Amino acid sequence: MIEERFGAGLWIFGNLSDRFLPTGYKSPKELEDKMDMAARVDGLKGIEVIYPADVNEYNIDYFKKLLKAKDLKVVAVGVDVCCEKQWSNGALSARDDRVRKAAIERIVKAAEIAKELGTCIVNIWPGQDGYDYPLQVDYQKAWNLFKDSIREAAEKAEGVKLSLEYKLKEPRMRLFLSTAWRTLLLIRELGLEKVGMTLDVGHAFYAKENIGEVIALAGNDLFHLHFNDNYGDWDDDMVVGSIRLLEFIEATYWLKKIEYDGWLVLDIFPYREDPVKACSSSIFVLKKILRLVDRLGIDTLDLLLKEEDAPKVIQEVFKQVLPE
Repeated sequence: MIEERFGAGLWIFGNLSDRFLPTGYKSPKELEDKMDMAARVDGLKGIEVIYPADVNEYNIDYFKKLLKAKDLKVVAVGVDVCCEKQWSNGALSARDDRVRKAAIERIVKAAEIAKELGTCIVNIWPGQDGYDYPLQVDYQKAWNLFKDSIREAAEKAEGVKLSLEYKLKEPRMRLFLSTAWRTLLLIRELGLEKVGMTLDVGHAFYAKENIGEVIALAGNDLFHLHFNDNYGDWDDDMVVGSIRLLEFIEATYWLKKIEYDGWLVLDIFPYREDPVKACSSSIFVLKKILRLVDRLGIDTLDLLLKEEDAPKVIQEVFKQVLPE
């Protein structure tokens, strides 16, 4: 049974920008303002934060006071090994030994912050570990450097799990952790219980993956989830369920099958929308889907899958989605 533990990335409540409006679509927000908005989201109990941008060694005491005042928990600490100039030519796969060392140290420090905040998940999105052009990198060397860096970080970051978030592209044109299958290959090559995968469903959608299939085959290697929605051609980070309802229903079935016990975390980018309303709507939809799958019943869905009769399954699902 999946617990209804809903979280959201704290970045959702900030001044979101894109390449066309880098100054952002909203006014800048202080940390307390962002946490206040998070606390006003219906059903939200946790936040995912970024080290060192949101929380660090210098503000952690103040941050913990805010958590208590807003009655929020930290569900994961994301570690920035992407969005600073020092990582522009890679972080965990960088040819420069000093850069790789700095990235590993950053992960270890994030792990210490995570433990102090009461979470065991350190989320790693290696968005600069990749390349842009053919004949730009030695793929074998880069992959081995990346793998060795993750292993070293895992050995040094005690008491936490490292969860690797894959993405097809952006900011590099090609990323080494581009798909679920490549990520699971790395995880299983490493063979470390404390290294697993973050599934950002939007990243899977525009990698042309089926999120139900990813969840089913990841199994216990699935450590963390980011929920959003998109049209399948970009990482749009839209309100959950606004585009792909059936796929979310199937994904929920498989989350229940593998007995996923982590948080359900929103990673949406409401550039123009009210973030409190956008998050509340996403949680509303997720709750409806969870309860829909409960009504359908895992045993019933198991039997329907054995028949491999797609029209029948769709009809049975929509009897619940759109009752008379």
